[in-house]
Amino acid sequence: AAALAFFDAAGDKRIAEPALHRGDDVAFVPLFGEDEGSPLRQALGPACRLLARAAADLGDPDLLVPEVAQLALYDGCKRGLAPAYCAHRDNTSEPNGAGENFREATLLLYLNGAPPGASGGELHAFVGAAPSDKEGDSARRVDTITPRAGRLVIFESRTLLHAVQTVALWRRVALSLWCLKRIPPLA
Repeated sequence: AAALAFFDAAGDKRIAEPALHRGDDVAFVPLFGEDEGSPLRQALGPACRLLARAAADLGDPDLLVPEVAQLALYDGCKRGLAPAYCAHRDNTSEPNGAGENFREATLLLYLNGAPPGASGGELHAFVGAAPSDKEGDSARRVDTITPRAGRLVIFESRTLLHAVQTVALWRRVALSLWCLKRIPPLA
């Protein structure tokens, strides 16, 4: 509820710049520190701690856990919006390729699920899609993950092509965290 109130306070002003390939609104929240201050920070404290623990439990010493997570709202209740996110990877599939951002692991924590009568917001995971595939045509299978409050999805940022389906008649809220690959020091 606090996350929705945060976005409601922004009114019709978009928090994120609109883009052609995505239809969510985003804000960034600290993962660490005290939960004092804003009601949003207090409400998201347990979810942020869960994400930080899950990232640490991946057990890869070369992964860095950032200090902030992304709070995303796909608002399927606003007139004229059809929020979705087209098929994409969270990092380039080729190390040192164009657009590399050092994301190695993606953690997605759903904060709510669709109420009765609402639809969409599912994550489509195009498992086994070829690195050059941008649409999912080469996937061995497509897994559909339905948003449910508390559901945590973890996947490799470079390899999993995924998309968010159009949200209708509800407001999908989730926290995303990208663990980064440690960059070796320059010699």
